[in-house]
Amino acid sequence: MRCTIKSVGSKRSHAEEKLELASVLAQVAEFCRTGLGSEKILDIRPTFDASLISLRIEQTREALELLRASEIPEYGMARDVRRSVSDAAKGAVVPAEELFRIGETLEAMGNVSRFFAKLDSAPNLKKLAIGLPYLPDLQKRIQRSVTPEGEVLDDASPTLKKIRSERNSQQRKLMSRLQSMISGSYRTYLQEPIYTVRDGRYVIPVKAQYKSKVPGIVHDASASGQTLFIEPQSIVEEGNRLRELEALEREETERILSELSSAVGGHSEEILSGMDVLGDLDGIFAKARYADDRNAAPPNLSDGHLLVVREGHHPLIPREKSVPLTISVGEHSKSLLLSGPNTGGKTVTLKLLGLYALMIGCGIFPPAREIKYGPFHNVWADIGDEQSLQQSLSTFSAHLKNIAEIFHGVQKGDLVILDEIGAGTDPREGGALAKAFLDSLHNRGAIVAASTHYGEVKNFAQASERFACAAMEFDVETLQPTFRIIPGASGASHAMEISLRYGIPEEVIASAERFAGEEFLQERETSYALDNLVRETREEKQRIENLRKELEEKERRFETERQKWLEKMQKTRAQMEESLAQIIREARERYRELLERLKTVTNSQTREEIIAEAKTVEKELQDFRNRLEDAEAELEPDTKDISKIEPGTLVGVRGYSQPGTVVEIKKGGEVVVQIGIARVHAKMSDLKTYEKEARPSQATHERGSTPGAGKWVRGEAPMEISLRKMRFEDAREALERFFDEAILAGVPRIRIVHGKGTGTLKKMVHDFLKSRNEVAKFREGDIYEGGVGVTIVDLK
Repeated sequence: MRCTIKSVGSKRSHAEEKLELASVLAQVAEFCRTGLGSEKILDIRPTFDASLISLRIEQTREALELLRASEIPEYGMARDVRRSVSDAAKGAVVPAEELFRIGETLEAMGNVSRFFAKLDSAPNLKKLAIGLPYLPDLQKRIQRSVTPEGEVLDDASPTLKKIRSERNSQQRKLMSRLQSMISGSYRTYLQEPIYTVRDGRYVIPVKAQYKSKVPGIVHDASASGQTLFIEPQSIVEEGNRLRELEALEREETERILSELSSAVGGHSEEILSGMDVLGDLDGIFAKARYADDRNAAPPNLSDGHLLVVREGHHPLIPREKSVPLTISVGEHSKSLLLSGPNTGGKTVTLKLLGLYALMIGCGIFPPAREIKYGPFHNVWADIGDEQSLQQSLSTFSAHLKNIAEIFHGVQKGDLVILDEIGAGTDPREGGALAKAFLDSLHNRGAIVAASTHYGEVKNFAQASERFACAAMEFDVETLQPTFRIIPGASGASHAMEISLRYGIPEEVIASAERFAGEEFLQERETSYALDNLVRETREEKQRIENLRKELEEKERRFETERQKWLEKMQKTRAQMEESLAQIIREARERYRELLERLKTVTNSQTREEIIAEAKTVEKELQDFRNRLEDAEAELEPDTKDISKIEPGTLVGVRGYSQPGTVVEIKKGGEVVVQIGIARVHAKMSDLKTYEKEARPSQATHERGSTPGAGKWVRGEAPMEISLRKMRFEDAREALERFFDEAILAGVPRIRIVHGKGTGTLKKMVHDFLKSRNEVAKFREGDIYEGGVGVTIVDLK
């Protein structure tokens, strides 16, 4: 819902008028929900104070984020009741319908106040909302007392409810008696069998000749005199009672309105201040809605005095007809001189620059893809036809009057917009004045954005390091302006071509070219060639940019596909690992059975057979482990060499089955790796690359492998295992395998390194040792043996 626009008609500067700021503000005001907000928007003045600009920009940014992220409370029912509240403060009784509007406004302010009180974000808006009153008791009291139509409700007071109940009862009683009369004894005396009201009294229409038949009081007569409206004597007392109750009702109603008005008056300062705040908030949210509707970018504030616009649109030109403009002024402390054909868009471009500075000063996001703004100290403008019949000023004289005012007020850091500088007089004098204006303004520290057709002014700007030149493009083949800007160019005016497009006969154009002379024609051809070269360069640049974007899109699609492939790979690997793990578990179970048989066998021949079978199972077990690692290597992608690992590299970590991404590389070779939701700290040497390397013929599984593991059959018995930095499941599996090998080799003592850590691995080791019959005893290591991070085990 959009509010009705109410113009406040505030006086604006010449630049604001010429740049049509009021029209933009009217567009923004359409997004207000209340008249209070639209008044604030229409009356806002642009600021050039950097801190205030920053505050306004942040307020609009916060409002935009809230609009996109949450449900804004309803406050559109708020009304401009400032006069009624002020009257109440002076002791006046406010009409019931106005009181209802005050109640709606209190509800709106309460909604917004509660919303921001619960909010953890938007600090600038939250601070502003502190000024909103929260008066729920007064609001509810008003809303249960009056209606939008100005009626006072029965629940406004117990007395009123009682009076109205008696009045309704009395009225029903009176009408019942009247109905009995008109349908009974008086029926034949009446013009019609009805009753009506005259002067607040209930009467019946009696034929004049039967006046004596119906005793009572005559209150009225028809125009013909044939009908008398008589209040029958028998209901006069009941009519009097009804009038008394009606009088009591009026008195009670007036008392209620007086009390409500007094209550409003008692909170008048809070209410009036809150309405001002609500208007400010509504105006800020209107700016946010405008920005969202126009796809506008929040300006990036910068030091210095500059304005850089990327793909900006003039806000008063329909978007479907607007060509996006990329233009800058003040960047690198340079002013701008714009040239090109008439109707080519020079004036629109200059207006856009000045208007954007004013809009940003109001906290309004201009419709552009990107904006960089270093606040100017002021904006001056001399644009368009300034001819004044009232002051007998020609166009040239009016321009000079405006420029003189600029010179009297301009300061360092001001933006000065000059359209067709020096035009309207002799070209030689006009060109000389234009150069003098530009030179003097720049010497005073002003940033100038000007347009011209004069060649000598273009040459002056091209030769100066203080000015950046640009031209509006013109397509000489179609004889149409493209409304695009060519940075660095100094475009021709194309007056001959434009005249031809508008219907000037060709012979007239040919005559004009003869009058212009050969030198002019050569200069024009050179200018055309330069324009074509610049256009071709720009088109080539655009082609390269399109190729870059296409490559970026392909890279994005490739990354998406790669992520899908990685997810599929991880799922396949998990399934494969589970399948092979089951085979390994079955082989280990068979291995343990052989060990148990070995304990009970005394015959040396049988013992040799069992050991040989155990060797076979051990070899099968190792083969399965190797197959598991081979499958993992096949599934995992190649990565960089460990020496070239950097943040973002996909790696494996010793003791973890899932790959992770390097997050940080610290001094001393420590690496932080993100694996799932966990962050793992590891040494560079613990990282596992995904290069497919040849596996040694007797390679062992790196998770749980021990010095000598798998070689006990040749007399090299395992004596020690390190479980540090292993996952719990991997450590348990490695411990079981190591323990079985030690038992089979007949080792009397083993050393298990589990580290101190949280104690989880140590507890797992001790629980495991308690469950094995082969353990004679175990203890923590002495200081020289590794202390509490080591467990020493004596085997039977």
